[in-house]
Amino acid sequence: MTESPELKTKRWFKENIEAIAIAVVMALVIRQFAVEAFMIPTESMAPTLLGKELGKTGDRILVDKIGAKFGSPSRWNVIVFKYPLNIGKNYIKRLVALGGETLNIRDGDVVINGEVARKPDHVQDTLFFPVYPGSGPDTRHKRMVRRRWLIDEDHWRWTEDGALRVAMVEGENLARYGHRIRDASTWEGENVETHGVFTVGDVKLAFEVTPLEASGQVVARLIENMTTNELVLAVGSGESYFLHGEQRIELPDILLEKDESTEVIFSNVDDALHVTVDGEKFSFLYDTAETIDHSGDQVRFGVRDCSAEFAEIGLWRDVYYEAKENCRDVRIPDGHFFVMGDNSRNSKDSRVWRLRSIEMNDGTIYKLDDGDNDPLTRMRPGREPGTLTFQDYRGINRTIREVDITDRYKSSGYASFVPEENLIGRAFFVFWPMYPIDGRFRVKFIR
Repeated sequence: MTESPELKTKRWFKENIEAIAIAVVMALVIRQFAVEAFMIPTESMAPTLLGKELGKTGDRILVDKIGAKFGSPSRWNVIVFKYPLNIGKNYIKRLVALGGETLNIRDGDVVINGEVARKPDHVQDTLFFPVYPGSGPDTRHKRMVRRRWLIDEDHWRWTEDGALRVAMVEGENLARYGHRIRDASTWEGENVETHGVFTVGDVKLAFEVTPLEASGQVVARLIENMTTNELVLAVGSGESYFLHGEQRIELPDILLEKDESTEVIFSNVDDALHVTVDGEKFSFLYDTAETIDHSGDQVRFGVRDCSAEFAEIGLWRDVYYEAKENCRDVRIPDGHFFVMGDNSRNSKDSRVWRLRSIEMNDGTIYKLDDGDNDPLTRMRPGREPGTLTFQDYRGINRTIREVDITDRYKSSGYASFVPEENLIGRAFFVFWPMYPIDGRFRVKFIR
């Protein structure tokens, strides 16, 4: 029996409505239990994640909610959670300490239970921020950028394609980076030469070197905290090695050859030296120095008894976590996390969160975020004369009369930890914007 046109139309509408309904339900289920999209509103995680101020639209990210339901996140994960001082807000930060641990921040490093917490390679790569040639507006002026390297102009010269070439000379001849390396935020337009607050000793130097002689040595030197870390690569024959003070670590079977280009990476970060020569990696771990003195910090590279060309020169600094108000011998309670933003100087996080109590004449106490500058949630005049309105730490809108207040500025102390039950999930992917910002595409996995 042939269906009438009316029955066909009804069946088509029914099938499509059912399909749309199922799709909507599935989307809601996925959003509730599996993956949810969020937008980054501020710059506290820059440059890893850009907010509205820096990225114009703000990065859109995907958050894995399933993992949060079946296990705890790991140190260095980027997590989304309900803000413990106002659970009506979602925050995103990097997890640096777990329940039961004691945290200190020392010279920009995270110290857990007395030992520096070293970052995994994929996280460390994310948290190396460019110093040279950098990412700020000054990098458009090549001559200005090149002047950051102090060179012996009788033997060194810049080539037309931006490489540094050093002529044959007896003894040692090294180029030196001529500025103090500070925690400048180049992604916010700060200049690496004049901005920043703290000196950063944890750095990475990279270059491609081509020896122009059949013998001699290529040298890279990172001096931090009055200790010399030096990489020596033999050309043609001899021994290659690197040093931490008087300790020597051999690099077996590593030799450079005349007229052959070799990629070299030398870093000193989180109390560890790392050397990579054409993809072959070596490391050396050392103990934290008792004293901190960055007055003699230097970055150098060059040659001994050799001539060479250095191309693709790059210099990066590690993230520097500023030790703010609450960063000394902090014991994280079981079932809680301590979190910080990658944009350390401009992040409101576990280091500074404080609660304020408002005590009323009848004994009622309201608690709210003591440092909230959000015009929608901070304490402000209410609609009725003589009233104040605000959101408390539970995210509930409150309106009170000023005449009923006993003490409106009483501190409840620090509230520095994120309870596990506030965890929404782990941020794992930036899916928007899909167009480049400052020449770089934003679509990426979050490390």
